[in-house]
Amino acid sequence: MVRRSERLLRRVLGEDVQLETRLEPDPWPVLCDPGQIEQVLMNLAVNARDAMPRGGTLTLATRNLPGHAGSGSSDRVCLRVADTGTG
Repeated sequence: MVRRSERLLRRVLGEDVQLETRLEPDPWPVLCDPGQIEQVLMNLAVNARDAMPRGGTLTLATRNLPGHAGSGSSDRVCLRVADTGTG
């Protein structure tokens, strides 16, 4: 989903905000609503752009998080969104 959204996100961010991606090389499959994930990414990108009027960087990162045996936690995938803006 992140890869598919990159082109659109770059257009929304404009020339002054750089989009950096740090994606898991072999991501696990995730059960999700692709439209909702795309909308969340778009909203976060617009908020980040507005928080960086003089430019900056929006970083999207994914990582596989294995569950721990005996703890009851299951495997998960983390999507981290960070920017260099104020707030």
